[in-house]
Amino acid sequence: MVRVKTKDLTKKIYIAVIVFSVLLSFFALIPRINAENKNKILDFAISYTDLKNTAQEQNISVKEAAGLFKEWGANSVFYKENTVQDLVNDGRVFVTNRQGMKALGYAGNYYFNGNECYVLTSDGKLSARLINHLKYKIGKSKVEVFNFKGQSAIAVNIPLISLLNTGVGFDGEEIRNIESLGLHTVLMIKNWPLVNDESIKFVFNDLANSADMITAVLFSDKKIPGFTNKLKEIGDEFKNKNLSLGTVEFYNQTGIEKLAKLLNNRVIRLHSVADNELLSISPENMIDRFTLAAKERNIRILYYKMLPVDEQNAKLQLNADVISKTVQKLKAQGFTVESGENTIPSPYNNIHPGRLLQLLMGMGPIAAFSLILKQIKFSYHIFVFLSFTLGWIILLFIVPALALKLMALASVVVFPVLTIFVLLNRNKISISRAAVKIILLTVCSLCGAFIMSGLLSSTEYMVKIDQFTGVKAAYLLPVVLATCLVYLFSGRENPVKKVRSLLEEPLMVKYMVLTLVFLAVGLIYLSRTGNESTVGVSPLEIKIRYLLDRVIGVRPRTKEFLVGHPFMMLLLHLGYNDKKLPLLILGAIGQVSLVNTFAHIHTPFLISILRTFVGLAFGIIIGIVLCIFVDYSTNLYKRWIN
Repeated sequence: MVRVKTKDLTKKIYIAVIVFSVLLSFFALIPRINAENKNKILDFAISYTDLKNTAQEQNISVKEAAGLFKEWGANSVFYKENTVQDLVNDGRVFVTNRQGMKALGYAGNYYFNGNECYVLTSDGKLSARLINHLKYKIGKSKVEVFNFKGQSAIAVNIPLISLLNTGVGFDGEEIRNIESLGLHTVLMIKNWPLVNDESIKFVFNDLANSADMITAVLFSDKKIPGFTNKLKEIGDEFKNKNLSLGTVEFYNQTGIEKLAKLLNNRVIRLHSVADNELLSISPENMIDRFTLAAKERNIRILYYKMLPVDEQNAKLQLNADVISKTVQKLKAQGFTVESGENTIPSPYNNIHPGRLLQLLMGMGPIAAFSLILKQIKFSYHIFVFLSFTLGWIILLFIVPALALKLMALASVVVFPVLTIFVLLNRNKISISRAAVKIILLTVCSLCGAFIMSGLLSSTEYMVKIDQFTGVKAAYLLPVVLATCLVYLFSGRENPVKKVRSLLEEPLMVKYMVLTLVFLAVGLIYLSRTGNESTVGVSPLEIKIRYLLDRVIGVRPRTKEFLVGHPFMMLLLHLGYNDKKLPLLILGAIGQVSLVNTFAHIHTPFLISILRTFVGLAFGIIIGIVLCIFVDYSTNLYKRWIN
């Protein structure tokens, strides 16, 4: 009978658990990948303000202007809720104070204390709309209505600035007139002062009565109405009216996450170019930006604001070209941008891996960590595995959201460290073997990416209502840990003695300078990571990114194909020793970056896969050139010395 040694058995168990977790992650990813492949219908929305301005400049009706934009490829119109100020600007109402009313000859009763405002209009329909909105949104006790010189007069007991900023709904007649062309509707509403059950029902009834083909309803303010105590009621109205919640990319709003979860993540994401960027962005960059937003970030409403040009006809021609080229490019990427009620974008179905599946996937990073401990001959690795497993089970069922984020972070930290520590060679190998080995390194690191993606393959992450946290830690920790482990444990020297001898080394100026250089590089490296980078991307890098996207369809990460993979390949070719520690640090960046690529759950999974392997291919090519150059330079130097 053959005896299996315990240490060999535990290693096999850890590897089996890792393989099992990776296989399970594929099951968790299938619904997500299917949803991403099927959800290809887009709204290319034009600003209603641009429609009105175009109609005025071309001396045509708003509906005719909408028809022009439809011919160019637009299939939707974006409406911001009218404010009283908008109606004043359009000449549809007149707003004054008590002194103004006296100057106009009003001699009747005054209902308030003298600080009230007055809204006058001769439009009966508009007057009824104003009265309803003001009474529900401000309070019936603060609104009085009377006739003055044949006009409807509304006394409102709030400051002038507050009145002018109050939202008063939409022109439903105008919206339906434009919808008759088959154009969809995107509505953005303002917050209002008196958020109660009555006003919420009124606002959503008014929305439903204003349009028939609503793609999504968005909120314009930083705080969602009723975010403190009325989100459930607002969520109920979304459900009752079968409306989708729209969220604006890069615009954080208080209460939006909670509302989205009340709606089972029935969310459609919108992307737009900020007003201040319109002055500097080129037409080509606008086209690329919109295409990338749809292709790489699950954006399904593209809100287009016209690029400014002084001459009217040139402005119209330029924007017609940009719109038509953008829509053509989107269609070439497999998206549907069509008008009509059957082509309204829909939100993702609510996808969520089962709790048992998540529990089993989470065993993979624990096993990988335990395997690292075993490799460095830590005696209690089995105890760590069992205790961490128990902790994971308890945490997952008590605070699942936190547990999933922690395990996702652990996955992207542990696997690159394990891969580098186990597979890094100390002896020199051929360039071809180095190329094969970096492919193996990448595949092993991807195990962590797959598990992390499986754990977070839920709709709230796909539409960025929730997101992977700890991005900077995920970039820094693996590099530091891999470097420390390789330095301390890859040789035969006792780690304690190695640390002691390092501390006893004399402090030389060149080491201080090198340390400062590495710290500076590290700070730049960290500042370029995260959901909001603190260091801008250079114009040259932006051009390179767009060029790569046009040529090969995706943009590999610079940290991978220009830095990480080439230097890791050089290190594998030369073989590791402690003098090559800087190469290890640079090479580790590639493995860490490729795993973190998948932390952007709002990017379709297959796009991340393609980006990873394109980056690897370019990295290997550059790595081969680098290895040949170093070999040639080394031989040349040796000859020169001899």
